[in-house]
Amino acid sequence: MKAYREDPKFAWIWLTRLAHDSINEIYAADKDFFEFLVENRNQLNNSFLFLIGDHGLRFGQSMLSELGKKEVNNPMLIASIPHELRKYDIYSQMQENSLELQTQFDLRATLMDILKHQPNEGFISSQYHRDFKERGSSFLREQPKPRTCKTLPISFAYCPCNFPKENLEPDSDFALEMGKSAIEVIKNRLIKANVYHMCQPMELDRVLELYVYTPETVTKAYSLVVKTKEIDQEFSLTVRNLNNTWQFSKSIDRINQYVHIRAGRNICE
Repeated sequence: MKAYREDPKFAWIWLTRLAHDSINEIYAADKDFFEFLVENRNQLNNSFLFLIGDHGLRFGQSMLSELGKKEVNNPMLIASIPHELRKYDIYSQMQENSLELQTQFDLRATLMDILKHQPNEGFISSQYHRDFKERGSSFLREQPKPRTCKTLPISFAYCPCNFPKENLEPDSDFALEMGKSAIEVIKNRLIKANVYHMCQPMELDRVLELYVYTPETVTKAYSLVVKTKEIDQEFSLTVRNLNNTWQFSKSIDRINQYVHIRAGRNICE
């Protein structure tokens, strides 16, 4: 970070394995992060710094908690701007925007704003700027309101908003019908990807959870967790009933930890 002092620099550091499988593993890096931030304090005081995750924990005990279920689609995002710029409107605007729903599209728009637009405006403009090549809005500028999953490019499956929902009986015929359909959708997607032949045959064991977003007559949307027989795979899906047809989300999350391949048996991971 101390090289080429007169030239702007950009670094993208992605620590894939640090806390991917367990939230407990991240503490092992505390000392390294602390020393890095302290050693480079002067450079970072003159930098835009973003600490981000791409998603929350996908399996484990944390995933089973209410907080874990919210965080899986609402990963960490911490932003810091150069000290010199904190006396301008972009700082107060960024604080205001932090209270609104933000997306990774907005993070990309912010990076492009820093690269292409703010240099021409002295890094002090907080006025809304529409970049038709971007799907998001810069953190540093005014953003269109309202900011909800309906107005932003966020599919229902990834929406972190706390919509009201009610628990449904997971052993009902309705739940079993939906669960069997979910397993068929998973199988068909694996077949389409030409990998199902490497998997154990999938069959519904039971529905573990079933929630409906209320009012059901309006949303026709459900949150579903299913478990397969023998290899005990657990999947979380979002489902909508459109014209009496189940429409499953493109995102299907495996929520229990992957099992190692057993001797003589292939298990789809």
